[in-house]
Amino acid sequence: MKNLYRMRTLTLAALFTMLSFSITAAEYYVVIGTFAQEANARKFAKRVGTAFKDVTYSFNETRKLYYVHVMKTSRKEEARNWTLYLRKEKGFRDAWVLAFPEVRENSLGVAGPQEHRAPRYVQEGSHSIGDDNALASSSSTDEFVKYDVAHAGNATSANVSWTVNGDISFTSGLKNLKDFTRDELLSTSQRFTFVVENAEGKVLPVEVMLVNYEKVKKIAGFMPGEEVAIRGAKKNQMVTFVCDELGYSMETKMFNIDNPSRGRDIKQKEDGVWEVRFKLKKLQVNEISFMNKTNFYKDAAVLESSSEQEMNNLVLMMQANPGYKIIVHTHCNPGGPRDIRIPAGKNYFDLEGAVEKSGSDKQLTKKRAEVLRNYLVEHGIQEKRIGVVAWGSRDPLVARTAPDAYINDRVEVELVAE
Repeated sequence: MKNLYRMRTLTLAALFTMLSFSITAAEYYVVIGTFAQEANARKFAKRVGTAFKDVTYSFNETRKLYYVHVMKTSRKEEARNWTLYLRKEKGFRDAWVLAFPEVRENSLGVAGPQEHRAPRYVQEGSHSIGDDNALASSSSTDEFVKYDVAHAGNATSANVSWTVNGDISFTSGLKNLKDFTRDELLSTSQRFTFVVENAEGKVLPVEVMLVNYEKVKKIAGFMPGEEVAIRGAKKNQMVTFVCDELGYSMETKMFNIDNPSRGRDIKQKEDGVWEVRFKLKKLQVNEISFMNKTNFYKDAAVLESSSEQEMNNLVLMMQANPGYKIIVHTHCNPGGPRDIRIPAGKNYFDLEGAVEKSGSDKQLTKKRAEVLRNYLVEHGIQEKRIGVVAWGSRDPLVARTAPDAYINDRVEVELVAE
């Protein structure tokens, strides 16, 4: 056994000696793009910049090419594993490792452009390398981009996944992480958890939404007790949380990520996590509550099956408050004359059994409002307590051509008497 150990030690020493002649203070770069024009390298680096913290590009004097790279490390294995991860999991099939000074061919175990293929040239004005699928992990800032935090030694075993949306990055499910990972997150971001209560202090299992305040757009939803890490792309980035539950007034909380203590109803616990507390008040007369989980099929007055839970919650709210009178407001996206699918009888969730009838935007929302009222009546709510207003497409929240135009199709409940 001792002889075997000695032989392995001598072998490693010999390998180290051989490598010392071919590598001089090597640095390893994980490259995801190769460009002949600097303008294209700059555009591509900016495009993927939301998904990678350290994206940059450099010029290779020998090859007269611009390399866009997302990691620089002195650890060969870290660069190799991260490259394999990008290829296999994130769609960057042309990712490769560049060593400077360059090492011998195949020494990294990851093929670069000097191996088996020539460098890929990109014409002026192009935004991609190779086919479009090679950039499956990148997108505009209005889309979600997920990437993984790789720890030294094994990028494919990383267990933290960040989601980027504009200037905000977040990751959840932190309670199952190892302590060293949690500590690392704490040093680079702020961690939050949530408590939602009613006016009497009863804890409510209600979703808290992370929203883009400027675009009035939901980014993600978290449940009370869940732990989430958030970081901003710039100093003093603001983050907005919204709690909007049926039967309660909407509550909004906005914090400076760098200084959360300045906000209301937030305190830092001993473990460093910021606890955000929502105390919801019951809906007041003339206030409107959005039914965020009640949706209809496209061009139909038929409810999607996922809407049943919220519809039942509306029934419970009306049963628990016998003095309530409401108006149900229905809206849709502009579409003009169309074939509208209408439920047959009381089959509110049956799209296949629906009948078709030609109608306008106004008629579509009228049929939807009637379906909602009929559902409540069937579940014991007096019809005289339910008013309906069909808006058609007259009150859109965003332009019909916007990426999130689907939010124009919505249901609102207004409390008019209690």
